[in-house]
Amino acid sequence: MESKLTEVSPCLGLTNLSAEKLQPLEVALTSILAMPIARDTYAQMIDGTSVRDHPSPSNEAIQQYEEIRKGFAVRALKIDTKLIQDYLNAPLDSQVHLFRLLEITAASVHALAGMTYASFHPDTDIKPQEPRGGHLAAFYGTDQFYVDFYHDDYRLLEKYPSGLLNVVGYWAETQLFGGVVLFDRGDSGLEINSAFVHPRDPKRFSRAYQLSSQQMARFSDLSNPHSAAQLPSAESVLPFTQEVDAHTERTWTWTNGRPVRIYKNDYDKPPPACYSDHCVMKVTTK
Repeated sequence: MESKLTEVSPCLGLTNLSAEKLQPLEVALTSILAMPIARDTYAQMIDGTSVRDHPSPSNEAIQQYEEIRKGFAVRALKIDTKLIQDYLNAPLDSQVHLFRLLEITAASVHALAGMTYASFHPDTDIKPQEPRGGHLAAFYGTDQFYVDFYHDDYRLLEKYPSGLLNVVGYWAETQLFGGVVLFDRGDSGLEINSAFVHPRDPKRFSRAYQLSSQQMARFSDLSNPHSAAQLPSAESVLPFTQEVDAHTERTWTWTNGRPVRIYKNDYDKPPPACYSDHCVMKVTTK
């Protein structure tokens, strides 16, 4: 059976990556997509059924995912143009290159999730009309949303380029990386000073933990194309887990407060929260 994946945004393809930049990305993604948790994650999106009611995907969906994985070509993915350029510009064997590699790997997992969901559920309205009071208010107090695959803090679909397909992408990141992958963008918003993971935890304020140098080193080993026989299994690296002494940062800010530094893209930064009891925007969505 031939699987066809739908492109969901007018981003640049990875065909322009040089061999020395493409190879570590291919090695990392090949290892990640072979993980059992990746198989189950994408197969659940193929099924499109509630994870709560059907924690395990169907055999048919698993087979369809395996066909996709075996025919998967990294160059076919469409990724944000600026992200690709930033990855190309990062000097090889530098810390910045490693952060950019993690960034583009997470973006690839995200993009593949959107493409997969769109292909198997083509009738999905990826940008449904916003109800009075907003999308989140319509589902407040429930564990439901337009799709069954979401991270509670990444449901502002009206801000996302691909709407619900991005919502699904954030969920896929959470399953495979342990949370949505974020970065310290510095004061300029253009930097990439350190990497963070934002787990899904609706019971607490939104906080992300910083990946340690050891965790980043293990991810680097996972993408090493020169020692494939000695590479660690992806399951020994991912999903990331928070270390006991990990530094944490909140992923939101107060109105008129210090700008958020820890985020993925400008469009998925949460709006500022305000002190007033009359403010309708909550810090958390539950």
